[in-house]
Amino acid sequence: MRITRKMVKSAGKIIIFSSLLLLVAGCATTPADSTGDVPMKPAWVEQYPKDNAFYVGIGSSNTGVEADDMELARARALNAVAAEISTEIKSSTSFREVDDGEGGVERSAEEEINAVVAQNLQAVETMDSWYSSESGGWYYVRLNKAEWEAIQTREMNDIKRRVLDLVEPVIIDKNRTLTEALSALASGWKIVAASPYTGMIRAELDGEEGSLIDLLEKRVGYEFASIRIEVEPDEAVFETGRPANLSISVSSELRSRTGQLSLDMVADAGAGDVIFTLMTSPMGTYDEPVNLAGLNLGKNYVSVKYNTSSEGLPSEFKFTPPQKDILIDLQQLKAGFRVSFGGDVEDPAALGGVEGTARAFFTGQLPVKLVREQEESAFDIEFNLQYRNAPPNDYGLVIIYVKANISVIKDGRILYTFETEEYKGGGLNWSQANSKALEKLFPALEESSDFLQGIVGAFSLD
Repeated sequence: MRITRKMVKSAGKIIIFSSLLLLVAGCATTPADSTGDVPMKPAWVEQYPKDNAFYVGIGSSNTGVEADDMELARARALNAVAAEISTEIKSSTSFREVDDGEGGVERSAEEEINAVVAQNLQAVETMDSWYSSESGGWYYVRLNKAEWEAIQTREMNDIKRRVLDLVEPVIIDKNRTLTEALSALASGWKIVAASPYTGMIRAELDGEEGSLIDLLEKRVGYEFASIRIEVEPDEAVFETGRPANLSISVSSELRSRTGQLSLDMVADAGAGDVIFTLMTSPMGTYDEPVNLAGLNLGKNYVSVKYNTSSEGLPSEFKFTPPQKDILIDLQQLKAGFRVSFGGDVEDPAALGGVEGTARAFFTGQLPVKLVREQEESAFDIEFNLQYRNAPPNDYGLVIIYVKANISVIKDGRILYTFETEEYKGGGLNWSQANSKALEKLFPALEESSDFLQGIVGAFSLD
């Protein structure tokens, strides 16, 4: 979360107070007058000291409680130094502008200045302090400008050197991978962003001079612009539940190798949900099936785009990730459906409604569209019922047993088979007995997780 200007105004003062109260130890105290009753009022209380070589801060407080007044006076004196420094920095330094994410732009100068001031006030001197019951507590502190500037210069140069040592080798060497370059640039950017000098460090990078953090971000954009993502085919028809084979390659116009890259397949032309994430080879290629379970039936416009978080790129970067748009027409998988009977079938006319019952069952359980035998399909489902009659009994009832054999076939090759147990049915005639037996068989199939997982999985096999 980026800190706003309003938040910084409050938080910055607290940071400065805390830092300075800890850093400044000991003070001189103006002595009492000759009577020993009322302390002499120092000249700096009456007239603000002026010294071009120092930042000066005077602070006071008059609550009536000496300890509290002296503490508040010291804090206000230190804050006065910080305010004087901030005013000077604002007038002499150019700061980069930051997009607030809501269509507007805010300057980041104030938060950067407050961080600088809070970080480096080790050299503040307490010149004097004074207290009287009438005027309250007073503090006089100052900071040597030359020493302050030396501190800033030294620390900014240290950060600049550290970052350039990190990023320049990968920029210069075109044999370093794209992932190495982006990772180094992201790390360098974070080092500068975490420092109190975010927009103040000037440098030369890749033949261009400017704010170091802006140069790093610009170079990331340059690397992004060099990326090319290709997908074959870029228009394809796939069936639900089937492997979708795509050939994906990523290249860079700046580098001989990309390294392993994380790519997202995003629905709705890049504006929807991520349906699949893949990792390329070190050479930037991917030739394995992708999962299209997150797409709707029909035409889907899908974007294959670079996952910017994979190399630790900051979310503050506003670049549009490189992407390739493709069209996937997702159709429901088709399967032929055949029903057959065997064994002791005494009343073939009683089997007339079995095919419709079986078709309705499989349509409700499988992610496929069952078609007639004459229609083209990649798979076939064979549903065979085997009957066995029980011996006659003394009650005049017809008792039969039935079991199902189910097969999934592709190009004449059996991919999956399942055989149920026998289910018993009885009635006054064979038709009634058959109905009773099937009323047990189909519910048992529906409750069999082994059957359902096995037959669904068969449609994903080649």
